[in-house]
Amino acid sequence: MITIHTYADLKHFIKAFKNDSFDLLILISEGGLGKTYNTRKILNSKAHCINSHITPLELYLQAFEFKDKKLWLDDVEDMFNNDKLVGLLKQLCETQEIKDIQYGTSWDIDKTRKVPKNFETNSQVIMTVNSINRIQNKGIMALLDRGIIVNFKPSNNEITTYVKENFERYDKEVLQFLNESPSFSLRSYIKCCQLKGAGFKNWKELMTKKPEQIAGEVHG
Repeated sequence: MITIHTYADLKHFIKAFKNDSFDLLILISEGGLGKTYNTRKILNSKAHCINSHITPLELYLQAFEFKDKKLWLDDVEDMFNNDKLVGLLKQLCETQEIKDIQYGTSWDIDKTRKVPKNFETNSQVIMTVNSINRIQNKGIMALLDRGIIVNFKPSNNEITTYVKENFERYDKEVLQFLNESPSFSLRSYIKCCQLKGAGFKNWKELMTKKPEQIAGEVHG
């Protein structure tokens, strides 16, 4: 696993994928740090995006429909819990230019959907996830072995610099408040600005409440 700490490096890896450098690129980070935004911005229309939940059959159908096009799997942590999906991903992410994709089923998929039970493609795959489940599973280990795995861990100062460079107007007070916290994300910056902009004078207190405190208030 490769650990990076800057948005410049994050963009470099995404651009390298766009330029056909990797069969499989997996970007891992905590939520709200901008990996999805930057992936979408850089890839633009160069990749077909599959978001969140998908069944093995639907992945096969979409891989066929968009064969030879880059596939972007976003927020698909649950895929790692499904052995059939992992097996299909192993086929799609083979480290060779042409991949032979097969979907073994007794269903006449070629007649009802006019989709063959096997096809060839040179699609490459990028995955953006918050975590990887069952990482010790042999099938998942074999899948991960096919790709470049990047763990994105920006510092508070790096996030602050990113906000200053990419937000047309930024709130210095919010940035100072968040920069003094153990960690923060672009999403927490946006939420702080929304609360402050809505007139909540206690926006700092509201943003520092933990999920269990909120749950207690809701169910109390």
